[in-house]
Amino acid sequence: MRKLFPFLCGIGFLVYSLGFCAASPVQAGIFDKVKDIYNMPDKLNELQDQYDEAAQKLSEQQQKLLDMQRYSEELALKNSELTKQLEQMSEERASLKRNAVGAAAIVAGLIAAYILSIRLWRYSAWRKQKQHNGGMFGS
Repeated sequence: MRKLFPFLCGIGFLVYSLGFCAASPVQAGIFDKVKDIYNMPDKLNELQDQYDEAAQKLSEQQQKLLDMQRYSEELALKNSELTKQLEQMSEERASLKRNAVGAAAIVAGLIAAYILSIRLWRYSAWRKQKQHNGGMFGS
């Protein structure tokens, strides 16, 4: 059994190494290398076309980016203008409220003065009538 174990290990190692040898890459022959050399201009043309397409797309994206930046600047300008208009309208509204409160106070004051003047007029008329009637009857 002791002599059999190294023998089996040796056979296992051989089987294991043969598995790796079978998976080694195959070397291309001279014909394949020449064929690749002659096909190189086609590959270069394909690469050039891909490069041109990528450059075109990049140019289009840069143009879109510039357009978006301009649009963003326009929107920022409009936003600042609208903010100014909103502030102005708020100030006008506050001024209108102050004017309305002032006008209401004036109207209330005029009504109070009218009521007071009527009361004073009626009181003075009552006093005159009392003096006039009191003088006639001797009271």
